[in-house]
Amino acid sequence: LTNATGLPISTGVSGLGTSVSTFLATPTSANLAVAVIDETGSGPLVFATSPVLTTPNIGTPSFAVLTNASGLNLANTSVTTAQALPVSRGGTGVTAASTGSGGVVLSTSPTLATPTLTAPVLGTPTSVDLTNATALNVSNAATGTLAVARGGTGGTDAASARTALSAAVTGANNDITSFTALSTAAMQAILSGAISVSLATGGYIRFGASGSLVLQWDTVSLADDTQATFTLPLAYSTAHLGAVAVVNSTTAPGAGTASSAYVGTRGLTNIQLAQGSVVTSGSTVTYFSWGY
Repeated sequence: LTNATGLPISTGVSGLGTSVSTFLATPTSANLAVAVIDETGSGPLVFATSPVLTTPNIGTPSFAVLTNASGLNLANTSVTTAQALPVSRGGTGVTAASTGSGGVVLSTSPTLATPTLTAPVLGTPTSVDLTNATALNVSNAATGTLAVARGGTGGTDAASARTALSAAVTGANNDITSFTALSTAAMQAILSGAISVSLATGGYIRFGASGSLVLQWDTVSLADDTQATFTLPLAYSTAHLGAVAVVNSTTAPGAGTASSAYVGTRGLTNIQLAQGSVVTSGSTVTYFSWGY
């Protein structure tokens, strides 16, 4: 039949598979699908160049170029550490677990919103708001001066601090305008805290160190019409300038009676007192003394 013509496929050829003759007579994709007995999927026949595939399942291809791919669902991808999505493609560049929320922080000029950082090394940031910071170690402050309005001195040395605080120079008292009756030495003693005070029955006030003005007093027992010498509460270093004394009677004197106390000799450590009284015995004498 080498040169035979006009042989009908549907009736002239035997041994063909089911529907093969139909496909040979009318070679459509649908007829091919019927003739093929182990096909998968459906639709038109696909050729190698620029086919259009509808929801194909391509399994695990040995090679694929997805340059023009769209609709990629990253949730369905499985990547290794080496395949981490880089920042330049919208990823983090890492596969380790993250903490916090918000955008990815890069090294140059990031803006952080309420972060909690564990032992970070911040270098020298251009701006830091420490409004809510705690445990600030002031000893690590390298520059700046704490203003008076923030509880500081406003200065980096004694002179500038005094100026900022409007404070007097030690010993000058040039910002004190009241207490004009006090001497400069007394004012210096007050301002320097050098006043010594004892408010006991035998007490004193000393305006400064040894050699300064001393005011002192005591109440002593002294029999009627006698004299005695008593030790001062505080010894003078230079001079016992003066003293006065009065009788403290337990009974008011009657008409025509008298009661008097007298100051005798005065030493740096003692004072001599005398009493002339006609009131009930057992009176006491109080004296007030001054010196330096």
